[in-house]
Amino acid sequence: MAITPSDFQEWLKALRERPEWLAELRRLLLDEGLLDLPSIVRELAEAQRRTERRVEALARAQRRLEQRIAALEEAQRRIEQRMNELMEAQRRYDDQQAQALTTAHLQVGKALALLRQLLRATKGSDALTLGEARVIIPDSEADIVLPVKAPDGQTAWLVVEARARQSQFEVTGWSRPTRLGD
Repeated sequence: MAITPSDFQEWLKALRERPEWLAELRRLLLDEGLLDLPSIVRELAEAQRRTERRVEALARAQRRLEQRIAALEEAQRRIEQRMNELMEAQRRYDDQQAQALTTAHLQVGKALALLRQLLRATKGSDALTLGEARVIIPDSEADIVLPVKAPDGQTAWLVVEARARQSQFEVTGWSRPTRLGD
């Protein structure tokens, strides 16, 4: 059976007018894999759209993480700067404390010498025997504890607080709890 071009055109026209014939012809001419191809392409296109949405979400999350990392880096920089400032302040404080201790030792030495001089001048060198002084320096407050032996053999302890500057109010306040028998 020979088909002429006009027959072929009429046949195509009939297939266009009857879609069910076209579908049947496709099923006959194409294997299952080719027939399933349009639905496979649609599924792939939908999967691609989902992937693109996920990639965009990941890109947004990445940008947020980069911003947070930048903020953390800035916070770390500020912490390091503050630590350096604190270390410098600690160094200055330690230097001041060392200077204060040195000054306190000098004050104690001067106070002890003055005390020995006063005791000998007012009571006579035979009246009191001075023992070995013990120096206590808590928190840069310089104090002296000095045992004193009277001619009758009794031992008493002389307690001295030495400061560079002390007001009369401080001296009065300090001396009140040390008065015994008043």
